[in-house]
This record gives sequence, C-alpha cells and structure tokens, in this order.
Amino acid sequence: MLLEDQDRDGWDVSEIDEGRVLVERALRMRHLGPYQLQAAIAAVHADARRSGEIDWDQIAGLYDELLRRRALAGDRAQPRRGDRAGGAGSRTGSP
Repeated sequence: MLLEDQDRDGWDVSEIDEGRVLVERALRMRHLGPYQLQAAIAAVHADARRSGEIDWDQIAGLYDELLRRRALAGDRAQPRRGDRAGGAGSRTGSP
C-alpha cells in the first residue's frame, strides 16, 4: 500500500512512541547498525501526520548512511589477494 493511501489514524501511537524511544536511545549510544538506521527511517515516516509532511531530506540522509555502511561492510568482506591460505602471494599457496 502506498504511503499516501495509508490511514494513519489506525496506527498504534503507543507502539510508535515506544519505538521512537528505543531509536533515540540507540542514537544517543552511538550504536548505529543497519537495524537502527532502518528504525530511524521508519520513525521519520511515523512522525508525519500525512504523507505530504514527511521529511524526505532526513530520510535520504539516513539511507545514504545505511548504504555507505553496507558498502564499507562489503569492502571488509571481500578477501584481498594473498589474505587467504592458498591465495596468490600467501605463504602456503603455490607460486
């Protein structure tokens, strides 16, 4: 369902408030992982009473940070030449 078609009056405000408290706590602790960033994105959506009031600049910034962190994690996950046994330049690999 598109955001503009959602009936926000049916949203559970107490659960949204609880989620917001948890997101704010994680942000204060500077514990930003992908789940915290996604929760922050959801919180920005929930803060708007209507879809036309969504802070898209803030959401874009959060997505940029999420993508940046995923790219960095991907770089760390890629083995470098010679990093693994048997790879080129390793002591155990053949020349």
